[in-house]
Amino acid sequence: MKKTPFHSYLQSEWVQSQLKRLSLEEKIAQLIHIAAYSNRDESHYQKVLSLVKTYKIGGLIFFQGHPLKQAELTNLYQEHSDIPLMISMDAEWGLGMRLDDTLSFPYQMALGALQDNRLIYEMGAEIARQCSRLGMQVNFAPVVDINNNPANPVIGFRSFGEEKEAVVQKAKAYMQGMQDQGVMASAKHFPGHGDTATDSHFDLPVIHHNKARLEEVELYPFRALIDEGIGSMMVAHLQIPALDDRENTPSTVSKPIVTGLLKEKMGFEGLAFTDALDMKGIANLYEPGEVDLKAFLAGNDVLLFSEDVPTAVEKIARAVRAGEVAEEELDLRCAKNLAAKQWLGLTSHQPVVLENLVEDLHPQSAIELNQQLADQSVTLLKKQSTGFPMAHLAEERWASIAFVCQTETSASGALQHHTIDKGFQENTESSLVFLQQLLEKQLPGKVSHYQVFSQDKKNLDIAQLLEQYDRVLVSIHGLKMKALDNFGLSPDFIEKLNRLAASGKATICWLGNPYALGLIEKSHQAREVLLTYQESSYTQQAAANWLLGKLQPQGKLPVTVNQHFVRGQG
Repeated sequence: MKKTPFHSYLQSEWVQSQLKRLSLEEKIAQLIHIAAYSNRDESHYQKVLSLVKTYKIGGLIFFQGHPLKQAELTNLYQEHSDIPLMISMDAEWGLGMRLDDTLSFPYQMALGALQDNRLIYEMGAEIARQCSRLGMQVNFAPVVDINNNPANPVIGFRSFGEEKEAVVQKAKAYMQGMQDQGVMASAKHFPGHGDTATDSHFDLPVIHHNKARLEEVELYPFRALIDEGIGSMMVAHLQIPALDDRENTPSTVSKPIVTGLLKEKMGFEGLAFTDALDMKGIANLYEPGEVDLKAFLAGNDVLLFSEDVPTAVEKIARAVRAGEVAEEELDLRCAKNLAAKQWLGLTSHQPVVLENLVEDLHPQSAIELNQQLADQSVTLLKKQSTGFPMAHLAEERWASIAFVCQTETSASGALQHHTIDKGFQENTESSLVFLQQLLEKQLPGKVSHYQVFSQDKKNLDIAQLLEQYDRVLVSIHGLKMKALDNFGLSPDFIEKLNRLAASGKATICWLGNPYALGLIEKSHQAREVLLTYQESSYTQQAAANWLLGKLQPQGKLPVTVNQHFVRGQG
């Protein structure tokens, strides 16, 4: 078993000197990280600054905002921090998960389709470089939950898939890419959030599996990454009766799970972060401050997204003085945080350079890597004939129909190159979805392009269209990545897509979550089905290249959708 990357710093002169000078309350504060945003008003920035100065908290987790403003705030907060702050973010698919004007890499489900995990290592390294450029030291990734529940409302596309060994190998590549660049990885969501039907952001999920099943499946990737020396774990808010049978006891506040299982039985010596303490899966059960105490008593090393720092410090200090936890145990957890900071380079911390920041977060090499990841993850689930779909364009009449799901967030993802302002009609290039633009550029005037919008009442005459054309390219845009509301697919769209699939003329480009494809019961009857896992300019470029015979899909389906599309297909 490899040691955590900061293990050798535990007894360092800097760590021990800091430990000796800190008061009891200051040691506790080193375990507390609060939320910070770079898109809020001045009062929020001043509140964060006040907590940094007054309570000497250990770190910040940044959420939504803009990179330049975040860098300015990071410099401000670090300048006034007694001990340098550990700065973190959920950047599972890169900074674009949280920040405007930054890059997004593929979701882990798409990475699950890759056959070359070296590309995942390169992605991890690039994300780490971008984190470092922005003054961050911890990325809460990879997700190592094994997604074996298609209805999972919160993990799903964030998982590498349903096969545990594949999840481990891909997670290991992502972790090593980051930690080789000096950014700490964090495996989540311990002890496994993959088989739930409840989102812990809103309620407390219950996992009913027995210990044997948990050992065999859910815990397997966490154990493997501990063996590889991962720096931290994130403990989820889950009710798991087989591990702790007390009612309404989330894993985050369970000593049998955090201390007994993770630290003692599994031998984890890195930092145990709580998942955010504001999430309803735990916040519905405990008041702010009280939840921090419960999580501390359970054995967590970092209390993430604390909502009441003064009360948390007061309650934990009282518990230590009362002997509920030995001060030596607090010292050890504080030392682990300090040692991690030293390994992360915070003892020689320099302000974030603001000049050229946004440009530096968009290197050409990262853009090329993004296209490579898309090219190698797209998966051909069905192929009716040899050659490529548009090989006989000269003899065939082709139509392209873009089905656009108009959900709250679809416009930016689906039609990022133009405004949604038309119903079903044949359009010129200026109003095509990006995939259609790419085809029109390569095949000017040779394909008839249509768009259908879910909120438009105009009807698409499928019978007439199928009579008019020999082949129909069907692309689906604006799909939600989460299972809620059928991934954004309307009943009308489902009916139309089934009719087209059953026609024998359809080539489907599914630009979204593979589980959503299961809603189209006749999708397996299409001539070809290409799955890109998500919608981006990169995946649409890959799809266009496949249609034109310039790309041979290499991806393998990482999850089972239904009896027609099973794991490993492609």
